[in-house]
Amino acid sequence: MFALFLTAELNGVNNLRPADSQENPFWYMFKVQCTSCRETHANFVGVNRFEDNAMSGSRGEANFVWRCKNCKGEWLVDGADSGTKFTGVELLEGECVVSPMASLQSPEALAYLHDAAHLLRALAPETSAHLMSVRNRLSSQQGVGMADVQRQQVCAICGHIIVPGLGSTLQLQGRRLSTRPRRRVKERQSALASSGPMKTVTCGLCNRKTSISVGAPGPASRRGAHRVKKEKKPDQAQTPKMTINASSKKRAKNRKAGLQALLSGQQQTASPLSLADFMKK
Repeated sequence: MFALFLTAELNGVNNLRPADSQENPFWYMFKVQCTSCRETHANFVGVNRFEDNAMSGSRGEANFVWRCKNCKGEWLVDGADSGTKFTGVELLEGECVVSPMASLQSPEALAYLHDAAHLLRALAPETSAHLMSVRNRLSSQQGVGMADVQRQQVCAICGHIIVPGLGSTLQLQGRRLSTRPRRRVKERQSALASSGPMKTVTCGLCNRKTSISVGAPGPASRRGAHRVKKEKKPDQAQTPKMTINASSKKRAKNRKAGLQALLSGQQQTASPLSLADFMKK
């Protein structure tokens, strides 16, 4: 039993179905690709549901066994690039545009491939990696490359979903300290920016290593020193006032001491009163 999944970008079109009859059968055209080394065969393979196309060693009616030249063995192949004529198209307005590749590049298709790859990771890791590699290839065709965060999660070579501890490893490499003599400030800052910490992710499926630069920390700021200087300035401004007050108090104290000494001297020089003074009066 054949299953057909049609995707199309249509403008004002409904009731889309293939012409599939015994007189005019619908041909399923495939371009086969080896599931082991991913080599794509140059010719197309065509089948229809009215003819028995089962091959020796086939694993099902819709699957074919192809002898790969690179692997020198028989591998199950994947079908792609299906195309044929259509009938029963009702045009309300506009034109019928059937573009399977454009529909595969839609955000919904990319999200579907992403979710399917994550669901199949534990059960079929090779199939999951293939789906994710197709998703990455379609997104790259749209001009959207893989970010550093995605490169940590998905292998850019085979599409395997990386989970550290489950076959994949993550290694952190710190920034190396140079023992060379001191250089200029600009040269030292450029060297620090280029020699930042590195993340090395090893894929658990193809054992490829992906190095990702974390980025060196920015230069240390010296705002604290400026604040300390600003706080010390008010203390320096208050010191002259304190010295002026101390000197004025000292002068007042000296004047008071001089007056007391003068009064005591006058009291000592004056003669004391006697009985003769009272008798004279």
